[in-house]
Amino acid sequence: MKRLTFVFFALTLCLAVASCNKEYDDTVLKGKVDKLTEEVNTLKANQQAMQAVIDVWKAGGYVQSIDNSVPGQHTITFYGENGKTVVLYDGAQGAPGPQGPQGESGDSFFKSVTSDNNGVTFEKTDGTKIFIPFAKAFKLVIENPAAEVEAGKNVEFTYSVQNANESTTVDVFAGGNYAAVVKEADKKIVVTAPDPVASGSVLAWAQNDEGLFSMKKLSFTAKADVTIETKEEDYQAISGLAGNFDVDVVSNVDIEVPAPDVDWVSVVVTKASYKITLTLNDNNTGAPRETTLKILRKDNGQQVQQIKIIQLAKVTKVEKLWAKISTEGAAWNSYYGGTAGTDRNVAIDGKYVYLAEFGSSKKIWAIEIANPESVTAVANTTIKSEGFDGGIFLSCPRVVKKNNGDPILIVSNLSTGDYGWLYAYEEGITAEPKAIKLNQYGAGRRLGDTFTTWGNYENLVMIFGSHNGNGFVTFQLPPDASNVSGLWSRFALDLGGMPAYYPFPDNIAKGIYAVRGEARDQFATVADITNDNVRTLADPHAVTAKKLNYSVGMNGSAAGYNFVEFNGKRYIIYGKETMNTKNGQLLVREGELTTPWETILGVDGVDADYTTAFYTDSFTGGMASSNSAVDVAIWQTANEIFIALDKQKAGLAVYRMYAE
Repeated sequence: MKRLTFVFFALTLCLAVASCNKEYDDTVLKGKVDKLTEEVNTLKANQQAMQAVIDVWKAGGYVQSIDNSVPGQHTITFYGENGKTVVLYDGAQGAPGPQGPQGESGDSFFKSVTSDNNGVTFEKTDGTKIFIPFAKAFKLVIENPAAEVEAGKNVEFTYSVQNANESTTVDVFAGGNYAAVVKEADKKIVVTAPDPVASGSVLAWAQNDEGLFSMKKLSFTAKADVTIETKEEDYQAISGLAGNFDVDVVSNVDIEVPAPDVDWVSVVVTKASYKITLTLNDNNTGAPRETTLKILRKDNGQQVQQIKIIQLAKVTKVEKLWAKISTEGAAWNSYYGGTAGTDRNVAIDGKYVYLAEFGSSKKIWAIEIANPESVTAVANTTIKSEGFDGGIFLSCPRVVKKNNGDPILIVSNLSTGDYGWLYAYEEGITAEPKAIKLNQYGAGRRLGDTFTTWGNYENLVMIFGSHNGNGFVTFQLPPDASNVSGLWSRFALDLGGMPAYYPFPDNIAKGIYAVRGEARDQFATVADITNDNVRTLADPHAVTAKKLNYSVGMNGSAAGYNFVEFNGKRYIIYGKETMNTKNGQLLVREGELTTPWETILGVDGVDADYTTAFYTDSFTGGMASSNSAVDVAIWQTANEIFIALDKQKAGLAVYRMYAE
């Protein structure tokens, strides 16, 4: 300091002398003065920086950060209330000056500034050291600041404060209708939700006398209060049939229900009432099945409830709708005005049961299934006069389906001539039928009371057995034909009597061959035609047959075989008890979809006795039949099958087969 004072005095004297000499150049002298002024200012800044360091040190302060990116220069920021930034220079390098970033002198008050993980050490030029530690974070810690709350209920938050001192306090501010208090002894914040509950928030903060401050926001959502009005046991009663099922849900928050990970149920949620509508497919699996509905909060996806859905398997049942039974004095059909003993065969279409009066009356009767007392005489004025055995104009009625599923009633006459007549009620039963001429090619064959059909009306195949043992004849009936001239096929098998052939629905060359006759052994066989292409061969071809291994009825006779697939199973529906009895019996046999039809009936060692059938029913009338068998007809829709069982003179019964 003494050297600086002397230099400054000398420079002042020189400037005074130079001012007397106008020709004197003072550029060098001015530069030295400027440098000296800058050094004095730097010295002053260093002195102020040193004082700041000492003040923080004395106050027990902290260093927030230090920047040593410029060699010999240290930019230091202090923490908290004493927070400020100072720049210090190492004494060995001096302060910046005109010569460059580092000066020439070593007049800094600090020899060095060093730091480690704990803090910063300031060493003065006289060797004295000052240590100021780094500040540690002052922080209010609440692990889970968001919570669900219920109306009027409390929720607690445990808190802690990092680097708290004795002056540290924690306070809260509750907004809306929420209330909050701090329990310092327990280190907990207790919040009380309003009633009714609503979303809201609470501010919590910590502070101390050093000016340190830390704040947290606590947020609240209304807890989902979801209850199911329908009890779980009710879900186990969900029908196996396709349809809708409603689940009522009460919730005070918006919910959503994702579709379960199954392909047999879909979900729609009605927001206004929180009604969940389940749309279920038919359960044809044969066993109950289940899935789980997950009810989620719409705002955050949190699951608040789950519901087990159990759908029962669809069960097939049969119920008798009604029966008309004869008395000892009158055949059953006398109640609608029919001629006694004329009910031979039967047809059904889901609305009517049809009976063609066997004889010369040309009458067809239509009985309403829903109201069996309502009887309609079907229009039949175009029926031809040619008949068999003295004019038997009408015999077997059948109902066949069109490709669109609509029913068509067809009825035949009995004729042993070269042709017979088929009548098709294409415009309904109250309109005139279409008369179709069928060439039979040979005496003794007749289109009559045992003919069967295969396929739909637009491509219908008709099969009828000869009356005199000459085999079967088949026709393929074009829908626009008024005359069918071609003989399509003859089956070589004929065991005599009055035979009927019932082809399986998936293969016309396989089916049941049944014979009825008063004076012969009665039986049924499974027929297997060796050439499947029966509709394109005019020549007879061989048929093998395997007798069923069970008695098909009293007198060993059965008829009216119907083969259907329904509710995930195979069913064979037919009747038995024929000649000269008062009894009519219905049998329904059940099998898997993969089970051959003949196995379901009782071939290949399978016991198919009457008592093991899926469904049986019988009636006993007051009068016995003469020479007629039972006949069974069906009409199938997606959800039900109507069945008609007719026994000549004894009675008529109508059944409904359905799934639930």
